[in-house]
Amino acid sequence: MVWLAITVPVFLRKDSPVFGLASKRGKFELDTASLLVWASEVKAEVKGGMNRKQALLYTARITWLPRVAGRDHRGLLNEGTALGLEDVITDLYDSHLGGA
Repeated sequence: MVWLAITVPVFLRKDSPVFGLASKRGKFELDTASLLVWASEVKAEVKGGMNRKQALLYTARITWLPRVAGRDHRGLLNEGTALGLEDVITDLYDSHLGGA
């Protein structure tokens, strides 16, 4: 839950990379409720034995990331934006938790 306490303010700030990427697409749908669901999913996956960083990335893909990244003209996840958001998650994780 420490990661959530660090991440929620970073993700919801208007100058955050996530807000910038999402708002450019005009579909910013990342709210506190989505982040809380994400945190509970991460907690469950970590308790199940998954590495914390992997749990963050995996659960983002099944909770909020598809809504924020958007879809292409075929209805598939916009992979470029999704990978950019995953890079932001990884960088935040590494810088705030030192990869621990």
